[in-house]
Amino acid sequence: TMSGWFEDVFGFKEGSYRSTRREFEVKDGGNTLISKRNQKRFHIGPFSTDNVETLRQKLYDLKKNAVQPEKKLGSMKFKNIVGNIVTITKNPENKGAVFQAASQFNCLEMVGPKVT
Repeated sequence: TMSGWFEDVFGFKEGSYRSTRREFEVKDGGNTLISKRNQKRFHIGPFSTDNVETLRQKLYDLKKNAVQPEKKLGSMKFKNIVGNIVTITKNPENKGAVFQAASQFNCLEMVGPKVT
């Protein structure tokens, strides 16, 4: 269910920050999140606050170092779109697309490390 998505995924109801955090374990050098309740594993990868130029450089380096760039990276394209994320994700033309929507809770809207 939409209201119980957290419990559906992680095997328990979301509580306070501290109690919820105790229900998880991070392994593999910070790359895997494990729910202690249902033992489900999630690849979380490293957290970084790269600027656009750094992201472009990382993509360039991946392409340059890939044996077969078209197979390693696929046909992924990046766009900066301003609009209503609900409308955008419901558009049938966007089937299979991946979206990253800004949110104050995941550090995507912060203009700097000292801004909250």
